[in-house]
Amino acid sequence: MGERPDLSRNTWLRPAAVLGSMLPTVIVGSSCQPGDEGVFRITRVEFDGNSTITLRFSKPLAPIDEVDANDFRLSFAMTTSYTYSYEGMTNLYEYTSYDDLSYVLGGRYYVPGPFTFVSLAEGATVDRIVLRTSAPLADACDTAKQIREQFEIYAEYYGVDARIDTALFLHYASGDVPIESGVGEPLADIGADWVTSQDLSRSRQGYGFTMLVPQLRIPCPP
Repeated sequence: MGERPDLSRNTWLRPAAVLGSMLPTVIVGSSCQPGDEGVFRITRVEFDGNSTITLRFSKPLAPIDEVDANDFRLSFAMTTSYTYSYEGMTNLYEYTSYDDLSYVLGGRYYVPGPFTFVSLAEGATVDRIVLRTSAPLADACDTAKQIREQFEIYAEYYGVDARIDTALFLHYASGDVPIESGVGEPLADIGADWVTSQDLSRSRQGYGFTMLVPQLRIPCPP
C-alpha cells in the first residue's frame, strides 16, 4: 500500500470536487450540545446542502434587523491522533487545526480572504434565524469526507488507537447589536476568538475540539 500519507493541514489544501446535484435537498440537522434548558441558546443547526444554514433557538427572538451576519463565522476543523515509530522509538502525534473556509473553497494557492456570510434573516418561526453564505459549502463537506475516507483506507499504518475527526463549525461573537431573546437575554459567545480574529488558520497540539464549548457543527451529508 506504500507509505502512510501525511494527514497534516497540507493534505486537504487542494480544490475538492463539487458535489452539485449529488447532495440531498435537505440535510438532517445537528443538535447543539445539551445545556440548561432555561438558558437562551442555539438548540439545532440545519443545512440545506448548498448555502443556507438555519439556526433554531431555545426561545423566541427579539428583532434581528440590525444584527450583523458576520457576527458568525465558519471554521473547517480537523483533529487527529496516532502513533508512529522513528529511530526505534514510538511517538504519539496529536494535532488539531481550525481553518477558514476560503482555504477549501478557494483552492490551495489562492486565498481570497476570510469566508463571510452575506445575509441574516428571520426564519419561518420566531425561534429561527437563516444565514446565507457567500459561497456554497459543498466542496468543504466533500473535503471533510475525503479526509476521513483516506484515513480509513490507511488505518493499518496508524495503529489500533488512531482517531480522526473533521467538522465544519459555526462560531459566534456578539457585535454592536447582539442576538437576544424576546425578553432581552443575550446569546452567549461560541468560539468568539475565531470571529474577532483575522487569522485564516490556527493549530495546536492535542486531540479534540476542546476549544469549542458548546460545539455547533454544520451537518454535512454522511
